[in-house]
Amino acid sequence: MHLSGDRLLDDLVKLGEIGAREESGRTRLVLTPEDFEARRFLITRMKEARMQVRVDQVGNIIGRRGNSTKDDLPVLAFGSHIDTVPSAGTLDGCYGVLAGLEVIRTLNDERAETRHPLELISFSNEEGVRFPMMIGSKVASGIMDLETAYELRDNAGITYRQALEAGGLLEGALVAARRTPGEIGAWLELHIEQGPILESERLKIGVVESIVGLVHMLVTIQGRAGHAGTTPMNARRDPMLAAAQIILEVNKIGRELSRSSVGTVGLLNVQPGAMNVIPGKVEVGIDLRDTSGERIDQGMQKVRSAIDAVCKKLGLEYTTRERARLAPQPMSRKVMGSIELAARRLGASYKVMPSGAGHDTQNMARICETGMIFVPSKGGVSHAPDEWTDPTDLALGANVLLETLLELDRT
Repeated sequence: MHLSGDRLLDDLVKLGEIGAREESGRTRLVLTPEDFEARRFLITRMKEARMQVRVDQVGNIIGRRGNSTKDDLPVLAFGSHIDTVPSAGTLDGCYGVLAGLEVIRTLNDERAETRHPLELISFSNEEGVRFPMMIGSKVASGIMDLETAYELRDNAGITYRQALEAGGLLEGALVAARRTPGEIGAWLELHIEQGPILESERLKIGVVESIVGLVHMLVTIQGRAGHAGTTPMNARRDPMLAAAQIILEVNKIGRELSRSSVGTVGLLNVQPGAMNVIPGKVEVGIDLRDTSGERIDQGMQKVRSAIDAVCKKLGLEYTTRERARLAPQPMSRKVMGSIELAARRLGASYKVMPSGAGHDTQNMARICETGMIFVPSKGGVSHAPDEWTDPTDLALGANVLLETLLELDRT
């Protein structure tokens, strides 16, 4: 069986129009009007593919294909997410969901039955821009309880529960979010690589062997606002100066911790935020990643020590808050083997490789066997408007997903 690359590409283009802004990509933060429009688009497409659709208590969208021969067997689940970062491309997350939809359509077109029930899942809030990341898969896998998720707040003080209700998702009308161990036999996620390795090595498929762990930490540095022209340099308590030094320290730690570590500051919130005003407060968002949980802990200790030393030297008070933490996660050898077999059957070159980005898959590994399939990213670009993968590679990746699911269904 081979699916329709044209049909997949058409869906990607149409979904990409939701939340789009001229020359600035598209923005669909979770549980915003743009996100709810995208959800309606996906649910409509699922129903057109004759799927039984339900939405759970945290907003995960699940489409079930009922054409299975043994409903008592565990589910084979696959998908990704459709929320985005600000000014995003069209592929990250969305590709995995819409490729999964095309898998279902292809099975329908071929009148093919599977032994296991199939579920296509679009997890809510993978990106973690408005609320802490991966709420949907964390609740589904039991890592986070429902009430904790509901009480999480965005920068405007709106809780996750309130945001759900604003979009018409009322708790009493939603199905349970928690999935029990054994309910799902395997989870597969198809994704663009978001890095340059496959393209640079002229390979078509990445078989993910592990996903890095990460910590997101917010540092709030309190200074004293003042006039930029009249406050002498030796009389200033400038939190931006501390932020600048902390940024350099995070970069240094990311470079020196290990060959697989990366450290990033991607968020600065400066108050009051005027060119002629010395800031009174600065918030710094730190992202540290590594394939080793032990090294992540070591790196975060170095980061905290650097923050303390910098702020003490400048006479500034600060607070830190850990916003998210994900443990490194190896993938299932069984699922990896099925992906490799699928790639070979389709004549696709591939390599076994780690993922430097976090994914819902690492949470799903708590309750089932998991695997990820990568396709090349042009120039390694992702989380940007010019994110792009050749349509033939998109179609090949989707066919590898289809073949992998069929292989898992046989076992």
